Order: sequence, then structure tokens, then C-alpha cells
Amino acid sequence: MIAGFHERFVGSIPRIRSDGRYSPPLIDEFISAVRDGHVRFDREVQIDGKLRYLDVDLKMIPHADDFAIVAYVFDMTDLVEKGKELTLMQDLNERQLAKLNMAVRATKIGLWDMEIVDPDPAHPDNEFIWSDE
Repeated sequence: MIAGFHERFVGSIPRIRSDGRYSPPLIDEFISAVRDGHVRFDREVQIDGKLRYLDVDLKMIPHADDFAIVAYVFDMTDLVEKGKELTLMQDLNERQLAKLNMAVRATKIGLWDMEIVDPDPAHPDNEFIWSDE
């Protein structure tokens, strides 16, 4: 049974992951599950021409005089893609902030910001942030 699952599943795993690392052989994960009773790992797979990111949890379960391997597979594709999108947005924000900082320094404009406590601009606990200019 492991061999049948392995043969079907291993064909969908790219040899080199999108981050440039090699995908370890899936059989190594099964061996770890048998040896340690449990192993958790992530894999990229190609399903219907689309790259999917899976979190896999293998557990060895004793059964009579033998054992079974149970696989819990979680599709993390949406989370991984949102994380990549967030990283891209953070990079864009950092570049925009760097451009703004260069423009402020070049024009010698002073900037300030105020965090208003309650709806009172005159509140003594309002926090002011001033640029070096």
C-alpha cells in the first residue's frame, strides 16, 4: 500500500522546489515515521498543472502485530500565496517609504504626525512625532 501511494504521489513532486531547494525523497519521510512514530514535513506538488503547497503529518499506528501509516495532508496553498503577496506588499511599502524619505531630505521639508487620544487634538497625552528637519 505504501508503495502504491508513493508511486502515485512521488510523480507529482517537483525535483527542485520553487525556493531552489531539492525535494527530499518521500520514502525518507516514511522511514522517519516508522523509526520515530511521527514525522511532519512540507511538500510542493503539481496537481492539474498548478503548484500546491502541502503540510503533511505521518503517524505510525500499531495494528495487531503490524502497523499502519496514517497521513494527514493539509493544503497550505492559499496561506503560502497570501504570505508571498504580503511580502511583496511590504517590499513595495519599504521602497515607497525610502523614496518619500529621500524626497523629504532633498527638499528639506519638516514633517510631523500626531496620535490623537480621544477625539481631542489638545489632549495632553497626544503623541507627536517629528522628522529631523
